[in-house]
Amino acid sequence: MGSYRAAMGETISRLQWFATSEDEQHVLLYCMGNDAIVHHRNVFLSSAFSALPALPQIMNNASSGTAALRHIISRTKLLPSFARFVYEVFTICESTPFLFLHPSGFGT
Repeated sequence: MGSYRAAMGETISRLQWFATSEDEQHVLLYCMGNDAIVHHRNVFLSSAFSALPALPQIMNNASSGTAALRHIISRTKLLPSFARFVYEVFTICESTPFLFLHPSGFGT
């Protein structure tokens, strides 16, 4: 997830909403700042949890968001729906304007 970082740089590869810098794991698994993303996550997770009833516990026991995503990716039967979910979320991210704050924290 982030092989483009070397070419684009860490700052550009971050998704920024509401004066926070969110990485891919946060947006896919935890972000509550966009209703459409929350909806797509809920649809995906509902389907994934039905397909693999042990997945909620596996994800809860994961040491990080990256580890949780690796668990999802390692389940071959989830790959098509996970790929669709990632596409939908990153399409939303791409169409959402960035919010850049002035270094003083008050905007410009």
